[in-house]
Amino acid sequence: MQTNILIKSEAEFSKDESATHRYLLKKVWDEEKSIVTIIMLNPRKETDALYLDKSVMLFMNYCISKNFGGFYIVNLFSYRCNSESKLKAIDYDKRYDQQTDKWIRHAVNNSVKLYIGWGSNNNRKKRIKQIQEMLRECNDIDIVKLNTVDDREVHMSRSTLKKTEVVINIDKIL
Repeated sequence: MQTNILIKSEAEFSKDESATHRYLLKKVWDEEKSIVTIIMLNPRKETDALYLDKSVMLFMNYCISKNFGGFYIVNLFSYRCNSESKLKAIDYDKRYDQQTDKWIRHAVNNSVKLYIGWGSNNNRKKRIKQIQEMLRECNDIDIVKLNTVDDREVHMSRSTLKKTEVVINIDKIL
């Protein structure tokens, strides 16, 4: 058991007064090991470089168990709010901006694997299509969905379910 681990944590936010958008969350504990990326739906208001919500904590634990050295978290929508219903109440064109896509590209191009972690595709097809096109321009990378052992898609936050990794083609994201 390792007892002295230093975790480097970074977060990139929009420059407006209330930091309306979080573009990137990065955590690294072993620079000698591979880094992975997960694209989630949107960041919670309180998650920053220090505060971990359940999904971030569970993804970190998952990465540690898979022997990765760190991760990036980016989001379909970078607007910070605490529920999907609040996100839906925001004008669609304010849920993300050009910086969102810049940071998604950065994360993917600096990772060995990309996890899809935004939950269902319902009401997200327009944005997912944009992500698909963006991924075609990025480095070649394994794209992974997490499934249960009986082959049902599972969200990272469902910690009690055993997960298997299913590598998919870019066209199978949608």
